[in-house]
Amino acid sequence: GTAWGGGSLQLTGSNHVKLPDNLLAGQSAATIIIETNPVALSGAKFLWNIGGSGDNASGQFFIQPVAPRLAISPTNWRNEQSVTSTTRLVENRWQSVAATIEKNAGSTTSTLKLYIDGALVAQKADSATALSDLATHTMNYIGRSAYAGDALYQGGVSSFRVYNAALSAGDIAAASATDATATAS
Repeated sequence: GTAWGGGSLQLTGSNHVKLPDNLLAGQSAATIIIETNPVALSGAKFLWNIGGSGDNASGQFFIQPVAPRLAISPTNWRNEQSVTSTTRLVENRWQSVAATIEKNAGSTTSTLKLYIDGALVAQKADSATALSDLATHTMNYIGRSAYAGDALYQGGVSSFRVYNAALSAGDIAAASATDATATAS
């Protein structure tokens, strides 16, 4: 509809995208890469959310772009495992934001990694929550939080990639470069 134009989706703070249910249900690893142009980086907004409802404590995996912060919780905000970047997103500039999660071999922990424009900016190697711990996968969104009280994201989205594996840093850098080139065209 009217939100789509010039090769990107415009999230205005009054719209979002509902992704298919069970998108990453039962997976032990994932990569999500989004090319975005944030407009208003303030408040408790989510760039994307995978999982269930934070209000109903069924767990979610998400990025808050303001900090930016990558987090996963088996319940709600009280049990979030997160990593925050000191590198900030810039309003009105296209940027690639990528997240990986992967269960550590022979362990009950997982590793979370956050990338901006193909560069690793933060990681947590001992997350007590794994992607497979999420009980519900019906609140999968671009631009919307799992928590009812949070505002919707504002900005452009030109690409959104989902993989059921933790891509390497080289693969993430290549996808970031490809998406940046496509957006600039």
